[in-house]
Amino acid sequence: MLTCVVNDSVAISLPSDRKWQRDEIKVTFEELLPDEAVELRTELIDNLANVNHARAIIQRHQCRLWSECGSFAELWHGWRRMFPNLLLGPDVQHQSSKLNRGWIQTICNRLADLDQTAKEWKSVPRAAIQWQCKVTMESESTMANPRLNKERRFESGRGGHHLFLHHARFGNGGRIHLRIDHRRREIEVGYIGLHLPI
Repeated sequence: MLTCVVNDSVAISLPSDRKWQRDEIKVTFEELLPDEAVELRTELIDNLANVNHARAIIQRHQCRLWSECGSFAELWHGWRRMFPNLLLGPDVQHQSSKLNRGWIQTICNRLADLDQTAKEWKSVPRAAIQWQCKVTMESESTMANPRLNKERRFESGRGGHHLFLHHARFGNGGRIHLRIDHRRREIEVGYIGLHLPI
């Protein structure tokens, strides 16, 4: 167990005792400091004894990735690990580079909500989408206006350009535009930025 603490790795346990039936285990040990003093420390380490533990560990690590994300460059390069149930279109990289860095955690929080929505939607066949945050469709007047529609057309990670007419909000006036692919049961992000023209 101590090796796992030092290496930040996952402990593998046999489910031979109730104390191993946890996805996290508390380890207390003595640490020898540079001045040769000894300090008593307690750490939580990931523990794997069954498949449910693996799911909890993966989710914890994904949460840690996005909660520690410090820049939009990190978000773009790591989104597949942070938000594995979402698809981000290629335009998002350029759009997000223009945003205030102070919004990174607010945006990651919203993407986490959308990722959880996508995960639950995929896991239940024929179920309707149960949004984890407020998501709305563009107004009828916006959808009927060709100029405004053009502003909501973005490149898809699946190829081609598509309309992204659903949107979630973040911060004061920020929008994350989405495309819902019912055939693939997929939620794609095409735009992250300020409110588009109306």
